[in-house]
Amino acid sequence: MIAFEEETVHYSSSQTAKRAVFDKKQYEYIPSEEFSSQEEELADEAAALVARLKKSSTGQRDSEFLYSHGMGDLPVLGREEEASCFRCMNFLKHRLIGVQADLKSSRCSRSQVNDLSRLAEEIQLIRDHLIHSNLRLVIAVVKKFVSPQFTFEELYSEGVVTLMQAVEKFDFERGFRFSTYAYRSISRALYNFALKQQQENTHYVEDSDQWVSQAVDESSSGTFADQIWRNMRDRLTELIQKLDRREQLIIRARYALSPSGKIKTFQTLADKLGVSKERVRQLEQRAVAKLQSMAASIELAR
Repeated sequence: MIAFEEETVHYSSSQTAKRAVFDKKQYEYIPSEEFSSQEEELADEAAALVARLKKSSTGQRDSEFLYSHGMGDLPVLGREEEASCFRCMNFLKHRLIGVQADLKSSRCSRSQVNDLSRLAEEIQLIRDHLIHSNLRLVIAVVKKFVSPQFTFEELYSEGVVTLMQAVEKFDFERGFRFSTYAYRSISRALYNFALKQQQENTHYVEDSDQWVSQAVDESSSGTFADQIWRNMRDRLTELIQKLDRREQLIIRARYALSPSGKIKTFQTLADKLGVSKERVRQLEQRAVAKLQSMAASIELAR
């Protein structure tokens, strides 16, 4: 695997030449001997593939499609088409290196800058086609991990990110299908994600139990009060554990059920969860409603 830099070019006119200034970003590609020995044939193959993709609806989709849970209308790629996509994508990255080498000189032409931009767009077009065509695989794997603790949305986002990484790292010349490689990568990533979240949830539960126990010890004045606090602690812990991961975190933070005993603001939780303050408020209201409903059910059952 060869590392190279994708560079965004900014240039201004002068009487002598165009000067390039680069913002460097690390990329990787899979090399092949074909890139030198069959350069003309691969250039024609890549041009035909890009032209076909531009005519299809794939080229009109934006990045938000990746997180929309939609499988789209793209069929699963056949072995030959899949190999062609990976071969062309990596070949275009290989050609991009040559253009970049010229742009690093003190002078460059407008055509060189345009070539760099065109190659980057074509690479992105093929990459997106590979990702869109394998979203069904992500959904199939995610469904196996969905549970009350892990929602489809958070697992799907994690799976799509892993799929993107797999597209960049897949060696198309090894002879096996991309779906095999991606399935293992996504399954491993989701397993590690679920394991990490479970460990965090266990930590939160233990911390909240410890804090409530300390509060009981400090405030109780007799055996009867101790029993009441223990019952409340046990019931509250039991109910909170039935919420999903985000709701548990928000309830503990908003109602001081943490070791610090401090209430967290909506903004603090929004920054931590990567959502808006209004979304945190909605999640809190939903969690409280769930707790009230569960508590009412317990009372009715008595």
